[in-house]
Amino acid sequence: MTKSNNQATFRELYNLEVEKDAKRPSAAQQFIAKIAQITMKSETTVKMWLYTEQKPDELTKAVIAQALKTSPDALFPKQQVL
Repeated sequence: MTKSNNQATFRELYNLEVEKDAKRPSAAQQFIAKIAQITMKSETTVKMWLYTEQKPDELTKAVIAQALKTSPDALFPKQQVL
């Protein structure tokens, strides 16, 4: 767009914001990236912990819990209530 913001239409300004937002990682993506970095695991692995029955090993659970200032048992309860 070659227009300055004061010459842009309402819709053009909206589209610019949408484009900027699409380039930013969501809060969920940021969380996954943070946990991947902390645990030195891939983002795919972190997603598997979130969305499947697969869970991290005990040491990794402790590392995550420490980073999030909680207990491993709170993060990964033995039996989850549905």
